[in-house]
Amino acid sequence: MPLQAALTLAAAGLVGWGTAAALRVPALQLQWTGQQWQHGSEPVQLQLMWLGSRWALIRLRSAAGTRWLAAGAQDAGPQWHALRVALLAQAEPPTDAMAGGQGL
Repeated sequence: MPLQAALTLAAAGLVGWGTAAALRVPALQLQWTGQQWQHGSEPVQLQLMWLGSRWALIRLRSAAGTRWLAAGAQDAGPQWHALRVALLAQAEPPTDAMAGGQGL
């Protein structure tokens, strides 16, 4: 592997790690009250953007604006499976445009 490609790959990894660390908020601040999601004490609407086996990227919308949450299995601990199930259960199905390959 040429040196430039190796440096580019290393830089991309550091940027990705730094971004994930900056976005990470303890998953315990995200709660389902039985009627709505809350982040801390603020009601929020969730949009699941990406879900992997070890972390999830979630967009939070509230009266205060839009925020991003990178929640990880390490943060959620034993509640990780339940959080993944809840996020998938409330995820919106793809629209017709996305199903037809005309999404992003």
